[in-house]
Amino acid sequence: MAVDFDQIKELVNRFDELEAKGEFSKYTEAETKTKFIEPLFEALGWNIRGIKKSNDKITLEESISKGRVDYGYWLNGVQKLTFCLAKVMTGKR
Repeated sequence: MAVDFDQIKELVNRFDELEAKGEFSKYTEAETKTKFIEPLFEALGWNIRGIKKSNDKITLEESISKGRVDYGYWLNGVQKLTFCLAKVMTGKR
């Protein structure tokens, strides 16, 4: 997986700008996912859109035994017990 450090820096800068302006409340959970979380996964080299032929991928809207998560991680074609649940940004770190 190739990491795009320039894209990561751009995302961090955009996040910091929103925080400085107090504009987190303008973002819904869906916007947080599409404008920050998914671009970050892509910049880290993950196959999030299913475009690359790879057994290492992140799937969207994954079902697990106790409900649903926004992202499920697969390594070598095997689902791992690591999941990500997106929330609205609050500015609290």
